[in-house]
Amino acid sequence: MSHKNQIIISIVASILIILTAICLYVQFVHMDIEANELAQVDNWRKVVTYEMLSDKLKEVISEEEFNDCTDSGKYNMYCKLENLELEKPKRHDPSTSWWKTPPFDRVKTDDGDFYIDFRIDYRTHLTRIEVINIITYISPVSEIFQN
Repeated sequence: MSHKNQIIISIVASILIILTAICLYVQFVHMDIEANELAQVDNWRKVVTYEMLSDKLKEVISEEEFNDCTDSGKYNMYCKLENLELEKPKRHDPSTSWWKTPPFDRVKTDDGDFYIDFRIDYRTHLTRIEVINIITYISPVSEIFQN
């Protein structure tokens, strides 16, 4: 192979490597933008699926618990997640804690009427968005309206 052909092959290979790196970066930025948009949604149940949960979260709650939309079912899941931070978010991980109106829910059970405030932390990967934490804070509604 001539020296000229080696130079051409090196240039083409370099260009392909640079284009691949640019495409990967654009994909990562796209996923990060999507994760930030998810962090702004107040009805988390519309955007978060069980498949998005980290393996650590799946160890805490089952798919049946996650999909149980009855007040008592939701309350039981919220109790399992109360003040539970499974992974420390990295500095740039999208989170609902950044927004003025974080997601919330209200459930009525035999134990009472409860207001649930959430912090949901996301982690961006190249091809998916992972939910690393769903942290709940449960307060009886009567306490909120007394203060």
